[in-house]
Amino acid sequence: MRFVLTSLLFFCLAADAFAESVSNRPHRRPCAQFVERYCQNVPMGEGRRLKCLAQHKAQLSADCRSSLEGMQTLYEYGRKQHAKLEAALAKQAAKEKAEAAKKGAPANSTAHGKPDGGK
Repeated sequence: MRFVLTSLLFFCLAADAFAESVSNRPHRRPCAQFVERYCQNVPMGEGRRLKCLAQHKAQLSADCRSSLEGMQTLYEYGRKQHAKLEAALAKQAAKEKAEAAKKGAPANSTAHGKPDGGK
């Protein structure tokens, strides 16, 4: 279970990094000129450029405003999913820690019984 959750977390992070690095996605094209004009110096990540565009919503084209709404919806969905995943990982870690304590193993040990995973 932990492997699946960890793999899912890695996939989400990798997908996010890939999405941030690719600026020619169709949903971003209508806003490209506005990002350059208003948000060029805003660092990518954590929704900062979406917030910047939202602050300049009145200056955006209709196509960009429409794309912005979709990107904001997608961003919020991803944020919620990330929070759920973090909660699931924390719950799983607590469960594993409790199981290890019942078995008498140190709380920070691994399946191999050593803190470093037996390396």
